[in-house]
Amino acid sequence: MNPGNRSHLGVLLSFAAISIVVTWPLVLNFNTGVPFGGDAFQFIWNGWWFSKAVSDPELVVWWTPFQYSLVGSSLALHDLSPVNAFFQMLLIPIFGDFGTFNFLTLFHYVLGAWGAYILAFYLTGNRAASVTCGVIYGFSVHHAMHMPQLSTCSGWLPLSIYYCLKFARDAGWRDGLFGILTTLAAILSSWYYLVFSGLIVFGMLIIGQFGLKEHLGGVKRWSRVIIIFAVSVLAISPLLINAWFAAEGQGIGEVVELGKLFYFDPAWTILPPPNHPVLGALTKPLEGTIPGNFTEGITSMGFVAVVLGLLSWFRKDATTRAWCWMGLILFLLALGATITVFSVPLPIPGPFALWSKIPGLSMVRIPARFIGPFTLALGICAAGWISGLSPAWREGWRRTVLLWIIPIVIVFETLVIPIPISGQQYNHPALERLTEIYTDYTGNAEPPTLIVNFPLLPKKRQFLYQQTIHELPTLDGALSYEPPDATGYLARFNWNPEYLREMGVDILLYQHWAAKSSLGETFHVPADASGNAAQWADQNVEPLVFFRDVMQYGIAYEDEELIVFVP
Repeated sequence: MNPGNRSHLGVLLSFAAISIVVTWPLVLNFNTGVPFGGDAFQFIWNGWWFSKAVSDPELVVWWTPFQYSLVGSSLALHDLSPVNAFFQMLLIPIFGDFGTFNFLTLFHYVLGAWGAYILAFYLTGNRAASVTCGVIYGFSVHHAMHMPQLSTCSGWLPLSIYYCLKFARDAGWRDGLFGILTTLAAILSSWYYLVFSGLIVFGMLIIGQFGLKEHLGGVKRWSRVIIIFAVSVLAISPLLINAWFAAEGQGIGEVVELGKLFYFDPAWTILPPPNHPVLGALTKPLEGTIPGNFTEGITSMGFVAVVLGLLSWFRKDATTRAWCWMGLILFLLALGATITVFSVPLPIPGPFALWSKIPGLSMVRIPARFIGPFTLALGICAAGWISGLSPAWREGWRRTVLLWIIPIVIVFETLVIPIPISGQQYNHPALERLTEIYTDYTGNAEPPTLIVNFPLLPKKRQFLYQQTIHELPTLDGALSYEPPDATGYLARFNWNPEYLREMGVDILLYQHWAAKSSLGETFHVPADASGNAAQWADQNVEPLVFFRDVMQYGIAYEDEELIVFVP
């Protein structure tokens, strides 16, 4: 192994070690818990569903009858993340559900950081500068706050851009092949990456032409990049067409309104995150000013990274200057439909309000996700500035500062550890014994055919946070996009005590911890209710009372966390 490859391997191993630190204590809970938030369990379901659909000729990967049964639902816009689901299918027999999810979480941390390092090294040829880029992108707060989402924290984007640029300049067909494969991996992690990778690569063609004019004519640059994206898009065209029409069917106005809930406040760009183990005390009182959604609003880059990015504007290097402009574009797109400072709206419409009207691009329903590629651009800009320092910075204590001190400070500034771990309360052991519980209670040897997992969240585009049930069809669901009629479909449950009987529900799960998180949710018994429900007519009743007394469901299993109701 030559010295250059040994150095690359050393960086890779260092990033692996940092990944364990910034996800602490995930490695201690490798098989017993997953990162905070219900999304992790949604992705665990994704892995199960992908395996089942691939192995059953009667099922289709992009349509599931197991959620929102008896209607079923399209998964075209759901965060199915087929690349991750494919790896889950291979690894679950080895590591189990939780272990596989955690392995892929660490994998994407390392892949994203190392890919950014490789891209920056290709552009600058400076190892210390490239390490800084890898740290800024791979271990960003944006990555940490989306840790439960294997699609959003996917690490394929930097390698996709690297191979696209390399193929455009060097014309090596191996680079072209890897460009197609990594671009496909990025796109099949999330539809967002089709927009992100296309915007960056073609934007660089327009803005800076890679800063490599002396190597290749303009027409050939365009044609080679077009080849990579044309082949990639052609390979997934059936899925893309399906997703395109599904996105348009949601309505542009609705997407823009949703975008207002998922934007970031630029005031938080430098401020340390409130959940920082040391510096968080400084900004914890401001946590309530984070707009819309906590995970989207936290975009802390760290003071050092932002300063390096700003200094890069003064660099005369064409490549660095082009990435500065690209970073600015991505930053503006992430502002959302309304620009705010500490949640105070400014009388300036955000770019997303106009940009989201472009047909098809409304698939990016959360503009704050542009912070991900923006962080990559920021890292490359920082690397560009560091690489322009005098040769004196390549040896002695100065090299130590660049290679070690600056990356360590950046990692420290963006820490959000310890990472909360979710486990038992989501993955209750009884959920794996539902068929047995049902049979023991009813004496029916036939397995249950339909269940309800409570609490329901019938509001549009919300999803359940306890999707850990696999083999049993459920009346409700846990998808990024529900069927168009999902609100009315589930609303009937709230108003009609006979609804579940009519639908043929065999099991109703009532999870105490989840019900408590849905404060104020009650069911209204119709004024004309008859029979056992008549005494509650025209009243709002608590869910537990509704299931137990109004509907008179029997309790087949109960503990302090879970009740299994059976008709």
